[in-house]
Amino acid sequence: MLRLVLQTVLVIMVILLTVAGLNVSNQGINQLTLEDRGPVLDIGVSHDHIQVVLAGDEYQWPWEGGKKLMVIAADLWNNGVDYLYKIWDIFNIVFLTGWLL
Repeated sequence: MLRLVLQTVLVIMVILLTVAGLNVSNQGINQLTLEDRGPVLDIGVSHDHIQVVLAGDEYQWPWEGGKKLMVIAADLWNNGVDYLYKIWDIFNIVFLTGWLL
């Protein structure tokens, strides 16, 4: 069972890395040719719809749960930033202020 989960995760990671590579190369081609083609794959969520871009074609679906998701995401983001600031404060005190010297 664990082996199946690991294989699935690895396959998903390979697919995501491939899509990311295609998006990067597409952006490079856009800069060289001065074209403005969309990304190969892009998924975006706003407060009122889900937006999917597939091979430059854009699709949107209305979504009513977006406001709740945005509030939850903002809370998670703020908690993560606060946690990183606390880690930075500890690092700064211990290693950068010469506290150990």
